[in-house]
Amino acid sequence: MKKIQPFLLSLAILLGVVSCQDFLTLEPLNDVVLENFWKEKGDIESVVTSCYYNLQSSSVIKSLFVWGELRSDNIIAGMSIGTTEQDILEANILPENTYASWSPFYNVINLCNTVIYYAPGVQQYDQTLTNSELNSYIAEMKALRALCYFYLVRTFHELPLVLDATIGDDVDFEVAPSSQEEVINQIIRDLEEAEPDIREIYAKEVYNKGRITRLAVQSILADAYLWKGDYAKCIEYCQKVIDYKQQEFDKYTLDDIVRFNGYPLILTDYTTIQNYNYNRIFGVGNSFESIFELQFSESFGQSNSLPSSYFGTSGNPIGPLSAPGNIGMSGQDVLFVPSDVRRVQSLNIGASASLYPISKYAATAVSVLATGNSYSYRRTNYANWIFYRLTDIMLMKAEALTLKDNAGTNELQEAFQLVSAVYNRSNPGIGQDTLVYGTYASVEKMEDLVRKERQRELLFEGKRWYDLVRMCRRDGNNNRMLDLVIPKYTENQNAIRSKMTSPYALYFPIAASELKVNKKLKQNPIYNTGEISHRN
Repeated sequence: MKKIQPFLLSLAILLGVVSCQDFLTLEPLNDVVLENFWKEKGDIESVVTSCYYNLQSSSVIKSLFVWGELRSDNIIAGMSIGTTEQDILEANILPENTYASWSPFYNVINLCNTVIYYAPGVQQYDQTLTNSELNSYIAEMKALRALCYFYLVRTFHELPLVLDATIGDDVDFEVAPSSQEEVINQIIRDLEEAEPDIREIYAKEVYNKGRITRLAVQSILADAYLWKGDYAKCIEYCQKVIDYKQQEFDKYTLDDIVRFNGYPLILTDYTTIQNYNYNRIFGVGNSFESIFELQFSESFGQSNSLPSSYFGTSGNPIGPLSAPGNIGMSGQDVLFVPSDVRRVQSLNIGASASLYPISKYAATAVSVLATGNSYSYRRTNYANWIFYRLTDIMLMKAEALTLKDNAGTNELQEAFQLVSAVYNRSNPGIGQDTLVYGTYASVEKMEDLVRKERQRELLFEGKRWYDLVRMCRRDGNNNRMLDLVIPKYTENQNAIRSKMTSPYALYFPIAASELKVNKKLKQNPIYNTGEISHRN
């Protein structure tokens, strides 16, 4: 956000955000400071902005990627990978692993709870704070809290559900975990309460992408309902987002956006780099297709260390993480057909003879020309992180249409139109590679098509593992997931398959530090049995 730097001093004085291992040891707000705070609208805005600032922390951004990608079939080790990440890749996750910590997310949750608690009292001091503004702030904090819990519940399965601010010494710091169902229901409740009150648009255009709006709330709701298996509600909220984008397209003249099967998407244009869809979405950021993305700005010292830590750089495009061969290669029986530009957009093809380095987010511009591919890497770490964009929502709807009860021809055809719109955008001049509905005219084949298209479109965006876990939850077992993931391992396949057979293996262990301070927590049982809690 543009005004984050001035807010940092206020945040440090007011909240004393600590670097403790768990949110249960957060220091309560300082009573002396509170006498002079929460007196005007700007105080609310300061703490709201600090929520986004905390989301931008390196620990949060890296967790979003690691939790959503490393265990999936998208990632293998690259060059000079660290032990922490290597253990996760090899299914040797210990409770001491850095990424078993949930405290950075609970820091954000506690800030959200603090605004929800104190903001209503500001009206008695600042009469310029209208009811609609107050309700919008509270809705925004409920939505941001829900987003944090959505990542946590998909990663840890069961966890403490804390809805009150840590504001005094009499707070009960030992909170029992809630079930995944209870957490999901609270997420949905918060979001549905937030939807009518949260802002639809902001006066500053960057806020419409960099802060949670009504469109973002509807996107998270669609995702939560898809996770829950309520496909009708998922479709309903996806359609709200799609309708809004359709209306936005109709309202403005947007030369670089065209309709694919009726859906407005940024054109894949080989003739001018400025209009190339990768560069608009990931290079420049805040594109037409974006719904919610964290803003990183060199001018305000907000850096995103994820690409330089794990992907390539201009000096060395081969980073610690890479992609397996079935993703890096093109042709028959692999993820990408030769005409699909997303392979080149996501991976630095040709940077290595044996590895497929990740270029998505790391590159500001990718050019796919007949004369050869070229990559312009970021010289500094200021790539925005995208939570939701239009094609993600389109493919959510396609999945829900395919899996809803009694899905018939109409639902499968609509799902196919959504998938083929996304596919065709990235396959200009596809000719013989064109998707044909008849090839996928069954629930089983359409589900497989949607899942593969989500993998192609959202590669390395922190989505894949959650897509696979969602599939396992539907199946009631991990078999299909294992069939997809195990081939990336070149050794110990049987041992890894055995470790990952249990439904509890889909989730991370609770950090050892959390168990020490909260005796009501119970470790994920698979990490208590020794099935995973050792290195091979």
